Amino acid sequence: MKKSLKGQINKIGGWLILVLIICIYSAISALYLLINKLVAIFTKTISTGVYISTLFLITYLGLILITIFFIMKKRKKTIKIFIITAIVGAIFSLWHSLIGPLIYFPDLKIEAIIYNLLMIIINLVIMLLVLFYFLRSKRVKGTLVN
Repeated sequence: MKKSLKGQINKIGGWLILVLIICIYSAISALYLLINKLVAIFTKTISTGVYISTLFLITYLGLILITIFFIMKKRKKTIKIFIITAIVGAIFSLWHSLIGPLIYFPDLKIEAIIYNLLMIIINLVIMLLVLFYFLRSKRVKGTLVN
């Protein structure tokens, strides 16, 4: 006997819980990095790259928090804000893990560059899978109705 989706459709559950957990983890990670950047700004002589990273982090953290809020409030615009968050997150990842280190640490070993590039690709794949889930899932469309 098949379970009806009708009774479950308005609840946040299933894969949407996993997306929420990923967003919360991303917010905690971004906050940790932001605190480290702010400490560096206020206690050390730093390069321009730290200011750029801090700006990206503040934007990214704000968008993650908005995404979490929209998921919890079951807003229709969750998918759009998630797309924007994923784009800003991808730009930040590229800057923080690849472009910044190449500019400020020109003697960076090729292994570190390959590892950072691999992490960026894995992150993008996860975000694309979540986005695909958001766009295709009937349950998500039935849950995000406000």
